[in-house]
Amino acid sequence: MIKNGSSLATRYCRSGILSERFTDASNHMSKAAEAALVCSLTCLRYDNEGHAMDGQSLTEMKGGSGGGNANWKTLSDVKTEHLGHGDKADYYTCIATIVYLRKENCLYQACPSQDCNKKVVDEQNGMYRCEKCDKEFPNFKYRLILSANIADYGDNQWVTCFQESAEAILGQNAAYLGQLKDSNESAFDEVFQQANFNTFVFRSRVKLETYNDESRIKATVMDVKPVDHRDYSKRLIMSIRKLAAQ
Repeated sequence: MIKNGSSLATRYCRSGILSERFTDASNHMSKAAEAALVCSLTCLRYDNEGHAMDGQSLTEMKGGSGGGNANWKTLSDVKTEHLGHGDKADYYTCIATIVYLRKENCLYQACPSQDCNKKVVDEQNGMYRCEKCDKEFPNFKYRLILSANIADYGDNQWVTCFQESAEAILGQNAAYLGQLKDSNESAFDEVFQQANFNTFVFRSRVKLETYNDESRIKATVMDVKPVDHRDYSKRLIMSIRKLAAQ
């Protein structure tokens, strides 16, 4: 009886696994079919309406994700075109994925004044001193400076993200993260884990800077937005059509 029961249980188990796998496969097939339909409809729309855009290159397109003159680049373009090496900073927009976030020293206690973000000194008496404002305060505000490594299909790049862009990447505001770090370190770590491998549209500034006689490119994120996949698909299709026509 035990052997038969075990055999029956095994059959039921295998049946359940196969059913689950079949369901997963069906879901993947449905998503693939949906993606194919969207792509087909986008191509059809391009054929009907998109030819007027043929005079623009991919990096000259305006509007959409990033806004303004986006100057779309891949991360390998940024290096091969030596962006940031001129007299002025260069700006570009890219779609990239977060591959690493450096959470050490990403938060600091700043002056609570509206127009000041200077780091305060803890006077150890319940007061916090701002050297810039030359004042003491009973409180402070948390500020974020986040170092991130982002990557696309061709290359990767270290970037610095300040308050608003860092909050957009982490999905939480600095005040909450500061409280979390002080009260629940594991939950604080989880926020960073959840932020890894998410893809965004980055609007960045690059400039060659020299410190201690060492020159290196510094990339600063000016804006972070979710990927508009419809806009991104149209740009990719246009680029493919232009390459195919050459």
